[in-house]
Amino acid sequence: KFEYDKEVSLIISVGASHRMNLPIFLQKSHDLLEENGILIVSDEFVSPYNDRTERAGNIISHHTKYMLETLAEIPEDADLTDEERKMVDLLSRNIPLISYLAEIGEVRTAISYAFQLFRDLSKISIPSRFSHPLVSYYVFQYLELSEMVAGLDYEVERKTYADRFKSLAEETGFSLLHHTRIYATHGAGDMDAGTHVFVLKKEV
Repeated sequence: KFEYDKEVSLIISVGASHRMNLPIFLQKSHDLLEENGILIVSDEFVSPYNDRTERAGNIISHHTKYMLETLAEIPEDADLTDEERKMVDLLSRNIPLISYLAEIGEVRTAISYAFQLFRDLSKISIPSRFSHPLVSYYVFQYLELSEMVAGLDYEVERKTYADRFKSLAEETGFSLLHHTRIYATHGAGDMDAGTHVFVLKKEV
């Protein structure tokens, strides 16, 4: 909740805006800021989409990019527990396939594989301490998969595309001072998928 008893000069939101109703989030931020106040939003956004299927494909491509880049190769002689080995095997076998299916337009199949992978991993007891340091990357991937599954349900997670966020902010009464895509996941344009930083100024 945004509850404060006076106007403020600066609001910073990191990794949170996609979990909220964006028009409400932006309007409440605008209301709380003083004249010429600044809103800084750092968050994940997907590539532009025209329908739910394209949105789902873009969400999968976005999240699997993070995961593909952390599929660390664990030495064969690493003394992993059975649960750790199951987790590593499931993720290393399925994430490249899910990403590929999304890229070639087989979105429904990619969704089916993603949900099945999530169900399979949910049956594994994730350790709090790891037998090998690289296992931590696979725990990260499991958490990223959880985010992806949530993102496929718009009612749970409202991840949208960067240009739409910019338009909503301007409609609310903000002007854009600065924008940077600091980590690209999908698409070649500055407003395509990845982690973005927006600096917005309240206009009166």
